[in-house]
Amino acid sequence: TVTLNKLSNGKINVFFIGRISPNKGHKGIIYTAYYYKLLFGNNIRFIISGGLDPKLDKYYNKLKGLIYQLGIGDIIEFTGRVSFSELKSYYSGSHIFLLLSEHEGFCIPILESQYFKLPIIAYGTSAVKETIGENQLVYDVLDYETISSAIYTLSGNSEMKSYLVREGYENFLKYEKDNLKDKFLSYLKELE
Repeated sequence: TVTLNKLSNGKINVFFIGRISPNKGHKGIIYTAYYYKLLFGNNIRFIISGGLDPKLDKYYNKLKGLIYQLGIGDIIEFTGRVSFSELKSYYSGSHIFLLLSEHEGFCIPILESQYFKLPIIAYGTSAVKETIGENQLVYDVLDYETISSAIYTLSGNSEMKSYLVREGYENFLKYEKDNLKDKFLSYLKELE
């Protein structure tokens, strides 16, 4: 597809999907991109997908202004809302999923990333730690220099990437229908 071709130009692709909203951590992604470029160069692309509520135009314009101010427009791309096939291409063509939301519920993109065998770097707020599972790269503090260094390290370390992917996929499997059904039935039996 066109999207996959665009993603296969040798750059590190860091992906995030979530509506454009203040709690979704877009500023964190922008500051991480800034530190990455400062420390490691611009052979990277931060891809941010998700719809925009017209009521949040001012917020989106502030984000664009911050990107311009930091001089990182060459490494950040907002795609807007994407089709299902484009979403699959972004998951398949990316190297890392970056989740820096300040508040998340269950967070389906975590499981989507794990299904597509995409390693995740996450900020461990709200339900993120429970959804993402054990043995994943989760930070309790938003230190953008550290997170950008983790992206750099993970992108060049196939052993670490394989470990996170394997553990993440194991976590994903816990949410398959049959496994959930078995857990639910065992809980019901405990109530008897």
